[in-house]
Amino acid sequence: MQKVLLILFSYAGMDKIIARLTELIEKDDSLYVVGVVLQEISPSFSTLISDIGFLGDKVVRDVQKAVGDIYQENARIHLNEIEDEFKKQDINVIKDEITDADLVRIDRKVKEEEVDKIIINYTKNEYIIHSAIDTKVQDFFNRNDIPVEIYYDGIK
Repeated sequence: MQKVLLILFSYAGMDKIIARLTELIEKDDSLYVVGVVLQEISPSFSTLISDIGFLGDKVVRDVQKAVGDIYQENARIHLNEIEDEFKKQDINVIKDEITDADLVRIDRKVKEEEVDKIIINYTKNEYIIHSAIDTKVQDFFNRNDIPVEIYYDGIK
């Protein structure tokens, strides 16, 4: 029985990620899906919308919150789609939604569940992802001997 951990920083290119998982996972395997939801929008995005000047602080904060809310809802929709897809195939699916501040929970999950393979889908969008997240995750994988497949918006 194989245990695969899917870490989603991006939900773009999900058809390719699901196709890869379908190749990889068989009945009686387990799929752990972790959707990483950012606590805050990238500073570069904040700078971009606040540079306009006439919007004001409240409008900028409202836009940031709205973008964050959309991102969280998008994460939930995709996590549910993945769960539905693989449960139809009798695959044990466990899903979790975490914030970027909780990345240590991924480390615990890998150790607790004795994960055999990790697939990560990063985003190419500089306004969504912080380079610090990539660094935290890369540091984690440098400490483990688990095979990792990395995708950027569904492209390997």
